[in-house]
Amino acid sequence: MRPMRLDIEGFGTFRDPVSLDFTDTDYFALVGPTGSGKTTVIDAICFALYGAAPRWPRRNQVSLAMAPSTSFTRVSLIFEVGGRQYAAVRALSKSARGQVTTKQTRLITLPAEIDLTGDLGGLLGEELESIAETPADMEAGVERILGLSYEHFTQSVVLPQGGFAKFLHAEKRERQDLLVSLLGLGVYERVMQLANRKSDEARTTASLLRGELDQYADATEAAEESAADRLRTLTDFHDQLQDLLAPWKITTADLETARTKVSDQAADLQALNSISTPTGLDSLAVEREEAAATCAESADAVAAAEKAELEAEQAISDAGQPSTWQQLIKTHDEFDATRKQQAVATAAVAEAVGALDQATSECEHATQVLKQSRTALEEIRIAHAADDLAQHLVAGDECPVCRQVVATIPDRPPHQGLAASRAALDRAEEAMKTADAARSAAERGHDRAVAEEERLAKTLAELETSLAGRPDAAAAAAAYERATEAETRCTVARQVARTARETQRKADDRAKVVEQRWHDVGRSLMIARETVARLTPPATIGDHVADWSSLASWAAGKITELTAAAADSLAARETAASRELEQRAVVGRALDDHDLAAPADFTENAVLTTVVRAVERAQNALDRIKERRGLAEALEKRIGDQEESEQLHKELGNLLNARNFERWMVEEALRAMMIEASETLTELSGGQFELTLDNKQDILVIDHNDASSQRPVQTLSGGETFQASLALALALSSQIAALSPNTGQLDTILLDEGFGTLDPSTLDIVASTLEQLAGGGERTVGLVTHVAALAERVPVRFEVRREGSRSSVEKVWA
Repeated sequence: MRPMRLDIEGFGTFRDPVSLDFTDTDYFALVGPTGSGKTTVIDAICFALYGAAPRWPRRNQVSLAMAPSTSFTRVSLIFEVGGRQYAAVRALSKSARGQVTTKQTRLITLPAEIDLTGDLGGLLGEELESIAETPADMEAGVERILGLSYEHFTQSVVLPQGGFAKFLHAEKRERQDLLVSLLGLGVYERVMQLANRKSDEARTTASLLRGELDQYADATEAAEESAADRLRTLTDFHDQLQDLLAPWKITTADLETARTKVSDQAADLQALNSISTPTGLDSLAVEREEAAATCAESADAVAAAEKAELEAEQAISDAGQPSTWQQLIKTHDEFDATRKQQAVATAAVAEAVGALDQATSECEHATQVLKQSRTALEEIRIAHAADDLAQHLVAGDECPVCRQVVATIPDRPPHQGLAASRAALDRAEEAMKTADAARSAAERGHDRAVAEEERLAKTLAELETSLAGRPDAAAAAAAYERATEAETRCTVARQVARTARETQRKADDRAKVVEQRWHDVGRSLMIARETVARLTPPATIGDHVADWSSLASWAAGKITELTAAAADSLAARETAASRELEQRAVVGRALDDHDLAAPADFTENAVLTTVVRAVERAQNALDRIKERRGLAEALEKRIGDQEESEQLHKELGNLLNARNFERWMVEEALRAMMIEASETLTELSGGQFELTLDNKQDILVIDHNDASSQRPVQTLSGGETFQASLALALALSSQIAALSPNTGQLDTILLDEGFGTLDPSTLDIVASTLEQLAGGGERTVGLVTHVAALAERVPVRFEVRREGSRSSVEKVWA
């Protein structure tokens, strides 16, 4: 895992958004004063991936991630694994009550060619695939991609302060406990518990299977042989059954033939005895002839009545319908009445014209008088204008003529001629209104009279048109009389025809009843002949009376003949029955010999079915025993497998429970780690030092500059101790990573160590060691330090500053 870019907002002391770019950085240092927030950057990386930080008391105590007095926290880490780039994003929010909750968790895949210098929102918007969006899925996804759990990550990628020399100088028991914890050897305890549980489960399963096996105690080899013998016996019996049944089949057929003959003769005698001539056959023939004669007579009467009916209907057609002539008479009467009304209307129009002329003349005269009155009034008003003006003056107002103030109102009474003229004008206007109203009434009366005259003229023209070419009123009246008389005669003829048809219907119905009875006599004759058809009755001649007489005489003679033959057939049936019973007994004894119950319906097919089913049951019984034996063998094998599994898991549990197993595992892991650490230390020390273990599993250092002598690691100087501790730390990280499945190369180490206690000489060695470690470009190395001498030798520095409660970061190149 290589970090590529880290974005922090509201995390710890980083309240404002901060972005750290690691894309072109293999070796960097986080520098700054104590408490500035250097270790917080490492915490942010851990939080983005796993939702926790090494310095938290509890892993799920996410509230420690949020900066005080802030309500939102977001950390985003873009990292690379195996050539692919991913982004891990976590965001927290704080409620008004101060409760901190996870607002967002995302793990996504980004394009390999993405430009990581852009805006964070734009980068995350380039998502190729969403891997996780919940905390549980996030943790599983990170572990799957990195191959490291949170514990392994914080022990192999992030190396916290004070953890370097602890393992190097630890006592044997302490080192063993540490390795058990760091290398996850507790898994073998779980394996032992699982093995013991598997052993118990196998023992319980074997016990249950043995109980189940007891249910198959009857599935033995002897039982299978007995079932096979039974099947062979029944199969042989089935093969011989046809020969056994052949004599019985013959006697059964003979008995059935004798029974059929006796039954047929009895049926024939019964049929012959049932033949008797129907009663009243002669009288039915006479009645049939009489009914036919009555039908002929009624048909002639209907023909005569229908002819008279047709003649009467033709007379109506010739005379016409009375209603038609009656309507014509009504039209003539309406024409005469309308013509009289028209004469009256014409007189009314003339009278209205006279009234209108008089009213118009009077209106014109009133108009002339009104005009003259208005002229006279105007002349008088002009002549007496002063008198009239005086009537309107007011003392103190301005005179409308001279524009002087009126001091005194002159005493000028109204002119008497002006009042008389006004009264005359009023009388003229009233007379004009009266004359105008009279003229309007005359106009309305005139219009009504003209409209009535026009309506009557139109109606008269329509009536005249409808009467054109039609007979006159007298001719219409005579035609009406003729049509009424013809209609009366037709009504009588129709009634006579209906009566004749009803009589004919009754005669036909009676004839049909008689004919049906005659038909029934013929049908009963046919049925009687069919019942004795095998005996060849005499032929019919079509006369039911003669045919019935012939059949009855023939039946009487045939009865005497068949009675004697039936006695001989009964004797033959008894003989056949005795022989069939003997053969039935033979078959029954054969069934008994084979332990088979005779069927209730003891017939050939029933016996065959009984034997076939017995063979099937025997075959099924044999198959069932074979199946149960196979199941029993399978159970025995499963019991063996469970007993073997019980023994195997029990032995594995005992081995893992041994007191020296954990010691042996630790020694093997420590030995492998020493080999890897020695190779690293040799490289870091320029070939001077190696690490080894004595027979007590204590760590010794081999000094090749001192004749390859071995001495305790406590004798190493500060710088040498740091080199040895760093070598062990790298080997330990490698071992931890190797324990995780699908783990790739461990290509990032973040060292959070107190370098300030080292002397200048040792510090120089440490700096050189770290430069060699990062120089190959195979891994990213990050330091957390506030030692300026060490920081100056690192090519890239992230300078962390803190002002008050806020931290910031600036990337600086050496």
